[in-house]
Amino acid sequence: MRLTALCRSSLNQMLNDSDTVVSACGYEDRATALISHADTVTNRIAICFKEHKKALHREDNERAFLKNGFKLIHDVGGSDVARVEEIVGEIASTSNCIAFDISSMTRAWHAAIVGALRQSRMKHLSAIFFYVPSIFTVPPTK
Repeated sequence: MRLTALCRSSLNQMLNDSDTVVSACGYEDRATALISHADTVTNRIAICFKEHKKALHREDNERAFLKNGFKLIHDVGGSDVARVEEIVGEIASTSNCIAFDISSMTRAWHAAIVGALRQSRMKHLSAIFFYVPSIFTVPPTK
């Protein structure tokens, strides 16, 4: 896929244009910032980190995603580029516009998403990225 346009849009515009939304289910409370706005999106997916399953907001986030109709993909490591590329590749093969909430994702996942989109054979696929800022929280030791 070749980049053909770059623009800014509002959250409502982004979600109205999207047929798929992909978020990360991690331990930060901001991981669920999108879900209350995504009810019009047909395909809702949350990729769940295998790390820190019991830390901070992790369990609450998983429950919130499920309650709001997200399909959970479990046990993906924070540095598992190949698995995220596979997930995004599958999504890209059936979507016209994918919205990615990259807020709680690792840089490895960011790279995997871009890599999978670049490898996509879809001629017209839109990808929308958004980021919810957060106050830094030291990750738990366990």
